[in-house]
Amino acid sequence: MTTTMQFYEDFNSSNIKGIAYSGTSNTLWVKFTKGTIYSYSGVTKQRFDAFKNAESKGKYFHKNIRGNYEYEKVQDDDHKIIHLPYD
Repeated sequence: MTTTMQFYEDFNSSNIKGIAYSGTSNTLWVKFTKGTIYSYSGVTKQRFDAFKNAESKGKYFHKNIRGNYEYEKVQDDDHKIIHLPYD
């Protein structure tokens, strides 16, 4: 199964390159600067919006996402990635 992810990447972070979200599955994808992508399940739209709008993406991630949601490493061949400018 192929999933299409629209990554928002136009923000300044030393650790996080982009984020994507599906409200249908409540899944957040985080792309790190080294190219690794992880999916986090059970993330609400409100949490995604707060993450997207946070002044420091890294600090927000470590305080509110990491360790609070189930996650898995995403295999690149299972996903089509679309890069979007940050709103």
